[in-house]
Amino acid sequence: MIDDIFIGERRLGAGQPCYIIAEAGSNHNGSYEQALALIDVAVEAGCDAVKFQVFSADQLYAPEAGKSDYLGDERSIYDIIRAMELPAEWLPKLAEYCKKHDIEFLCSAFDEKAIDLVDPYVVAWKNASYELTHLPLLRHMLSKGKPVLASTGTATLDEVGEVIGHLRRELGDQPLPLVLLQCTAAYPAPLTSAHTKVVATLREAFGVWTGLSDHSGESWAAAVAAVAQGAVVIEKHYTLSRLLPGPDHRFALEPKDLAKMVRAIRLVESALGSGAKTVDPVEEELRHFARRSVFTTRALPAGHVLNSSDLRVLRRGKLPAGLDPHTAPLLPGKTLARAVAAFAPLQALDLVESAEFKADPLTIRRAGPHDALRVWQWNNEPGARAMSLRPDSIPWDSHLRWFAGKLEDPHCRLWIAEFGGQPVGVVRIEPQGGQGVVSLALDPEARGQGHGRKLLQLACGRYCGETGQRSVEALILPDNPASQKAFVAAGFVPCGGRQIGDRPVLAYRWTRA
Repeated sequence: MIDDIFIGERRLGAGQPCYIIAEAGSNHNGSYEQALALIDVAVEAGCDAVKFQVFSADQLYAPEAGKSDYLGDERSIYDIIRAMELPAEWLPKLAEYCKKHDIEFLCSAFDEKAIDLVDPYVVAWKNASYELTHLPLLRHMLSKGKPVLASTGTATLDEVGEVIGHLRRELGDQPLPLVLLQCTAAYPAPLTSAHTKVVATLREAFGVWTGLSDHSGESWAAAVAAVAQGAVVIEKHYTLSRLLPGPDHRFALEPKDLAKMVRAIRLVESALGSGAKTVDPVEEELRHFARRSVFTTRALPAGHVLNSSDLRVLRRGKLPAGLDPHTAPLLPGKTLARAVAAFAPLQALDLVESAEFKADPLTIRRAGPHDALRVWQWNNEPGARAMSLRPDSIPWDSHLRWFAGKLEDPHCRLWIAEFGGQPVGVVRIEPQGGQGVVSLALDPEARGQGHGRKLLQLACGRYCGETGQRSVEALILPDNPASQKAFVAAGFVPCGGRQIGDRPVLAYRWTRA
């Protein structure tokens, strides 16, 4: 579970809208009025932040560094950079203008002095791709207590990993307030070089939120694709006109295209939804109307022994739901307990009592957002906490983030147990170390009624059936004999010990027959 990160009042993370940064960079061309016009464009487009760059030629290149071939400019790179420097006296005025127009003011800072200069005016840092391996600079940013958005252009996965490792070792147990941005350092970058799948790769490899810093010319397809990969931040260069002089105008979006990009991202977010596979409210009518049940084909008297010609699997329309289609092959040979009409949905009560059609009062269903409170209460109950591997009380905000992540995770089974239609507990099974690991929490009022044993059998059987795995493991504290007894009653057998942090636990395994 990745901790959420805040940029000012905006939270980045699961279920939050993508944070869109309009990268003005140096496209002010030394004109304060042009800088204000750029802010106006970002506001009009609906961006969350506008970002400029604060650098000094003295801190970037040696005077004799030479010319940059890709720019096609006869001046040295040192002279080009010096001409693009943003005057320090602009900073408070630009920040105030952004505040007045309800858009966040951000700046890339390329050296320690620039960081100190910009610090009073920003709520987050942007670290450029070429500075990713500049650990002293990253440390200085993090020392200010603000999140860092770090581009990864020209870096390999191993190089990114080395940087992450250094920073985590230095921070110890503190969270790492870092967002990694996939980036291709070419200006413009061909769309085929955007590699937006890396957004997911970086998130999964390093356990941090990720996004995209996009240089792919006038197209915004990469930005939209990155959002579909889970990007929480998008940064895109823009300009008043690509015809303006300067190195960064020709690959930047013009105002109308910046607005189109923002709208496209918001539409994609709407289409992506929550990630939880549930019945959407707009489906409810047709879910009942067009789903199938077992129907009779003619009027039948009580005592009639059913045969295949008496039955047909039909869509329900506005008639009540009957037996599910999977029961149809089991029905021939069963005896009717009461008369039924022609083309009526067949019910379990229509049959002489039979074990395979008797409804089990204990069932499981996938958890949904509306279950967050009851799961928090069950897991936070003192008896449950005392027997947990992590006995501390669970804060509500932390639970909500955890719960949302579990609902989104396709590998996690989070089921609510219901007895007679009433929720009585929660069971979670998710893969760890190559096999499923189960945990269980019951409503205190439902304990001592045999629900735990049956629930474990039901959930483990379903998990193995869905995933193809053969076994499920449970980890139980040695001083929790009640749980050990319940798991053994459900068919679990001891299989040695484990160490979870500094706590020894007993392992029990359930194996599918």
